Amino acid sequence: MDYFAYTAKKTKDSTLVIHDSGKIPCRPTCIRYSAFLFQDQPPVLSASLPSPPITPHVPTISPSLSLPSLSVLRRRFSNPSHTIRSPRLHVLLVDDNSINLQILSRMLSTHMSDVFEHIELVKSGVKALDVLKHRPFDLILMDIDMPILNGVETTRQIRSSSSSSILPHNRDIPIVAVTTNDSDDSRQVYTKVGMNGCISKPISLNDLKSSLSSILDLDLIHSPYTPE
Repeated sequence: MDYFAYTAKKTKDSTLVIHDSGKIPCRPTCIRYSAFLFQDQPPVLSASLPSPPITPHVPTISPSLSLPSLSVLRRRFSNPSHTIRSPRLHVLLVDDNSINLQILSRMLSTHMSDVFEHIELVKSGVKALDVLKHRPFDLILMDIDMPILNGVETTRQIRSSSSSSILPHNRDIPIVAVTTNDSDDSRQVYTKVGMNGCISKPISLNDLKSSLSSILDLDLIHSPYTPE
């Protein structure tokens, strides 16, 4: 059997005949359409390759962590639910200089992020008093030389606000002076109005950690995260 006879035999059942209706002239009376179906050959390469080895699962064992003492757990912060491993404090930064605010905020968020959860920045003592009426904080870092209401007068109003609308929690939180006026006489004034410490400008990271460690009774010197 030649090739043409073989092809005609294989495509006999798949021939489609369309009869001419006579309405359209010059159209062929039939159209022959042939289709061939070829079956793909199974791949030879995949069958010859070995199966990849199966790595057994090894469970991960983490060392247990020691919990802090009960005295640390009982510490009162604005968000006591976060006091088991880290207090996650809320801090208010008060300074009329935007650059100083950015530098101090960057130090806290970068080098002590495990301690400070929320950092709020305000540029005046007046704004600080307003914020303290609505949200609880655990620490205030206060500039001294500010227009309208300086840091000393702002602190005095916070401490003597028993009849004002400042939140009761905020009346007794630590307030730290951040200033270039760090002489002994100035420090006595800060202490007298109710401030809990003084950090000198320009601020160094070591001084900041040392002062806050003492004031907050937390170990910030050996912070678990210190970026390069």
